[in-house]
Amino acid sequence: MRELTEIMTGLLVMYSKPSKPSAQPYPQPYPANLKVPPEAIRLLLKDKSDLAALVKDDQSNHICLTYCRDVDQIGQGLKRVEFDFENYYYENDPGYRPAGHLLGPRYFGKIPGVGCYAGGDWEHPLFFIVYLDEDGQTLRAYIPKEGNIWNHKTNSAFGNDSESDASFLKGWLKTHRPDITQEEIGSWGDDTDDTTENARVMFNEADLIKDIEENLTVLEAR
Repeated sequence: MRELTEIMTGLLVMYSKPSKPSAQPYPQPYPANLKVPPEAIRLLLKDKSDLAALVKDDQSNHICLTYCRDVDQIGQGLKRVEFDFENYYYENDPGYRPAGHLLGPRYFGKIPGVGCYAGGDWEHPLFFIVYLDEDGQTLRAYIPKEGNIWNHKTNSAFGNDSESDASFLKGWLKTHRPDITQEEIGSWGDDTDDTTENARVMFNEADLIKDIEENLTVLEAR
């Protein structure tokens, strides 16, 4: 009886201990196909997104980007960051700052792809690219970290956690933007709208393109 009691007690202790979540590192993205032009990738993205959305014979340039997560392996690549698809953009628009000029089909360094923005009304839109992997058939997505705008601590778009967003941004600025004084940072508000707007200082086109190019290039070709 005593042995049974000890076993039961041991089981209760083992299962009552809070489990520490294991870190899930973001997997190394698949290399991009460098031979297919960006416009061909855009057309493929449109066709496959229309198919996922059950849209037939749409001759317009509109892409049902909301459904892109159901296309090939795009959804897998977008799991890196939590964000919403309430609003999305995929057409070049230099007036839409800070990265509107990077939207649409283009080369990111030597990587052909389609630049996209997506986010809810309450979020700063997240930039990602859709590209074709080495097999020449599978569409994938990649969310660059460097030069992009999102909370690296929560892995989510700015606007989902005002306290964490403000804390992360101030810490990031100390390390990456010493040109912005602590007095200026201290004057910024901590509410969601202020932090989401101020987060634009994280954008850096050169770093963003370098991140894409380095992570989507075949190792042997670098």
